[in-house]
Amino acid sequence: MMLLRHLALVLLLVNNVIAKKKSSTVKAGRRFLEIHPPPIDLGAFPADYLPIPSGPCDTEAPYRTIDGSCNNLDFPTWGQARIPFIRFIPPDYADGVDAPRARKDGSPLPNARIVGLAINEDLPVETPFFTTLFIMWGQFINHDINNKLESKGKIQYKKCIVTNFQMILDVISIAAMDGSDLNCCFPDETPNLDPGCMPILLTKNDPFFSQFGRGCMHMARSAAFPSPYIGIKSLKQQNRYRENINNNSAFIDASTLYGSDAIQAADLRTFKKGLMRSMDVPVGKPVLPLTGTSIACVSITGACYLTGDFRANMLPPLTALHIMLMREHNRIATELNRLNPHWQDDRLYQESRKIVSALVQHITYNEYLPLVLSPEYLKVFDLFVEKYGYYKGYDPTINPSIDNAFAAAAYRFGHSLIQGSFHRYQPNHKKIPKAAPPLGLELREPLAIFNGELDKIAIGLTNQRSRERDQHFTTQVVTNYLFLNRTLGIGSGLDLLAININRGRDNGIPGYNDWREYCGVGRIRTFDDLYGVMPERVIHTFAELYWYEIRALANI
Repeated sequence: MMLLRHLALVLLLVNNVIAKKKSSTVKAGRRFLEIHPPPIDLGAFPADYLPIPSGPCDTEAPYRTIDGSCNNLDFPTWGQARIPFIRFIPPDYADGVDAPRARKDGSPLPNARIVGLAINEDLPVETPFFTTLFIMWGQFINHDINNKLESKGKIQYKKCIVTNFQMILDVISIAAMDGSDLNCCFPDETPNLDPGCMPILLTKNDPFFSQFGRGCMHMARSAAFPSPYIGIKSLKQQNRYRENINNNSAFIDASTLYGSDAIQAADLRTFKKGLMRSMDVPVGKPVLPLTGTSIACVSITGACYLTGDFRANMLPPLTALHIMLMREHNRIATELNRLNPHWQDDRLYQESRKIVSALVQHITYNEYLPLVLSPEYLKVFDLFVEKYGYYKGYDPTINPSIDNAFAAAAYRFGHSLIQGSFHRYQPNHKKIPKAAPPLGLELREPLAIFNGELDKIAIGLTNQRSRERDQHFTTQVVTNYLFLNRTLGIGSGLDLLAININRGRDNGIPGYNDWREYCGVGRIRTFDDLYGVMPERVIHTFAELYWYEIRALANI
């Protein structure tokens, strides 16, 4: 996969060279590429790096593939892991290829941190409708269907010649091929200008970070994907620009628990009686096995839990869901083994996996989605779970792959629901006073569950209310303390709201007006047209930040 990311950057480089020529040259260059796509031999890549299945689908296979391929026999790559996000509408890149969104005159959009600070008011209003389990289940499902990869480094080249449209890439050297993470802020708080970086600059009068001398907030760009440039039939098609990789399958298949590739899935199994690996602990039932450190875990012990998605280590309540589903898999496998002692390990594992995946789907469609969309919309789009029999509305012509705007913008609504801490509760549903540390100190510290906290956390998820779904984010966690480094102190955190805004620009997510048109509610001409749609304070703030240029209005 690392090789594909860097190949994508090479090909984007070529496309940019052509795009910057005169219009006639651009047209001719695109025509040349239509007839003569870049001579890339995909057979040179290891099979594990390829996003397409190595052979035909097994039409008699009784179980899902681990990477989601062959779910649709007519279009076997639709929805599988390691393919690009799809787009409902074309992206909006400043240069038409991959440069982040900009104003109409080409100047940068307003600083994402400044926009977030201007529109956000930390109003801790709780909702009577959602508990914090609503937040965590949404996060769990997000990790099941969406895993954005980030850029790892730059491509440097000495010469790129376009002569009579014969492309010669001479002496390409690739940085960060070891897979190390790209640091987009230097120690002196200046931004890294690597093309894989898109850091957020912090002002000297920032209300929080200025006191710590911060001038730069890290953010790497979403990894580019090369498939639009390999074997394409027409650069006039929608996918002629930078696309981004979804490393997980788009299906609700509990890949968060089982993984999204064969190697990862095998690492999670015992290969005995269908069981998944677990670890006994001094207090309580077994938990997930431990592994080495990951980017989602900075625990004091230097260990993290091993499961199908490394982000399980981001938050103890999320870790708790992973552990409970692992236990459920092993409970089901044990019972199936008792009822069918003649079954071999693989059948016990696959049947248990099928049942757990069905449980996750049922909870999502029957309990979670009605709260997100309302029962009325579920009825309109025929999303209710059948009470009897089987669903008969499957349409093989619908691409189930995740939309880029859904992953980068729409499904991030849950960030406004986050509380400042996740409370612990007793079995009698009474809150345990002072038992929950601030969430900023629990992020990426999953091993609290190791000490018997899982039951208290789980009961808390069903009792503690979430915040309202609105434009208000908690500053304690979301806008100042996200993923802070305990060694460096509280000033080392990130701003999730600013990153959300910046990510939309990075991925070329079109502006607010484009989505109004797509959704059938019509475009607006001035900011005054927003009255009745947004709070008046937010309208005035947007108008000032975006210089009254309605086209540039961010899709937040």
